[in-house]
Amino acid sequence: MSDAPPTSEAPWRPLRSPHARVHFDPIRRANALLDPERVIFLSPSAHAIFELCDGARTTHKIIATLRERYPTAPLERDVPPTLASLHAKGALAFDPLAPSAIVTERERDGARGAQLSPPLAMTAELTYRCPLRCGYCSNPTDLDAFADALSLDQWLAIIDQAADAGVLQCSFSGGEPLLFDPEPRADRDPLAALIERARARGMYTNLITSAFGLDEHRLDRLARAGLEHVQVSVQHTDSSAADALGGAKGAHAQKLTCARAVVARGMALSINVVLHRETVAHTGALIDLAAELGAVRVELASVQSHGWALKNRAALLPTRAQAEEASRVAKARRATLGPKLRVVYVVPDYFADRPKPCMDGWGRKFLTVTPDGRLLPCPGAHALPLTFDRVPGERTIEELWRTSAAFDAYRGTSWMPEPCASCDERERDYGGCRCQAFALTGDASRADPTCSKSPDHHVVVRARQETEREAPLIELRRYHRAR
Repeated sequence: MSDAPPTSEAPWRPLRSPHARVHFDPIRRANALLDPERVIFLSPSAHAIFELCDGARTTHKIIATLRERYPTAPLERDVPPTLASLHAKGALAFDPLAPSAIVTERERDGARGAQLSPPLAMTAELTYRCPLRCGYCSNPTDLDAFADALSLDQWLAIIDQAADAGVLQCSFSGGEPLLFDPEPRADRDPLAALIERARARGMYTNLITSAFGLDEHRLDRLARAGLEHVQVSVQHTDSSAADALGGAKGAHAQKLTCARAVVARGMALSINVVLHRETVAHTGALIDLAAELGAVRVELASVQSHGWALKNRAALLPTRAQAEEASRVAKARRATLGPKLRVVYVVPDYFADRPKPCMDGWGRKFLTVTPDGRLLPCPGAHALPLTFDRVPGERTIEELWRTSAAFDAYRGTSWMPEPCASCDERERDYGGCRCQAFALTGDASRADPTCSKSPDHHVVVRARQETEREAPLIELRRYHRAR
């Protein structure tokens, strides 16, 4: 058996990505491969193969080593597609000589039939304070209702409870999480303390930041605490346009400096871009910028009409032609770049015939904690007329995940009205986005209006028609300094 791809005589020596690691999850009793904002559960055989990917062994040597442990296993049949699958997912370091392959292993989330799975990821929204004023911000428009009410000790308790519940990915977000400082003291960095606790509990640690004000000294401190992945938001490729969109002069240059510093320290870098009418034409250039910066992932987040973005929808929503061209460009770049850069692009909701399973379904995998301790199934749920429990409190996160009335409100399919209740796709899209349904109809239990089957679809059609007219931004996000 040859190790070489058809186009090269050199053998492939698979190497584990420096940004991926395996953590044994005691809740699910399974090995979880963790990398930026993703979890892949490994079968025992896939785990054994992955552990041998040290950059020294060829495929043939990996098979030979496993043969000593598993003398009767069909290794020649099973090992190459497993390696190709891991490589295609980016879990093995990019190698231009590595074979490309369609992913052959099925990812699972730990669910067993209809049994509720433990939560997979938590977004800790430490503060809604932010130095930028983006007109598409998804944070609440009633910012003053969300003071930074939690102490450092309370956030540490939340991290412990999340780990006990089964959370494997912890993202520190906001607002701007760098501004989190509930009890200002010169002798400690509260964000570093949270990162250190999350890493000690086995979670993959992600910082979602504007990078405005993140200097190299603090980045070093966060890296020492165990930070593994930094997601930097970029508003545009042009510095003047970017600074105007973010409402902060000099921000773009600082972002690029910070991005390069992240890569220089061996941490994973993601670039996040909100695609709207002023940026969608630059999709290719934004992907190229992410590649030039050394990012492992670029997230092209089509503008979501929530919060401030809903106020400014007429100015932000791209045309259908723009959205389709952006999709074409993203697919072409994805094919060219392969696993070297993960290009994440999703068609804007308003131009899809069927809704996406928002957050993979309400209360199925994700949870969010707001700056004042409200436990939500997604970052936008704060807008819904539901009573959300606060943490830490009398009941733990694990208990609330299973029994909270707010999490049960739209979990599964039993809550669905028609046309969702009898739709063949209800187990795939879970009725779409509850926050979007509420924002557009005033009723969170209605079918997501982005679905062509929804009786409220005309609302989305009318919004599409608005894209043919020029419109200015109505309101920039307010500054928010509440403590």
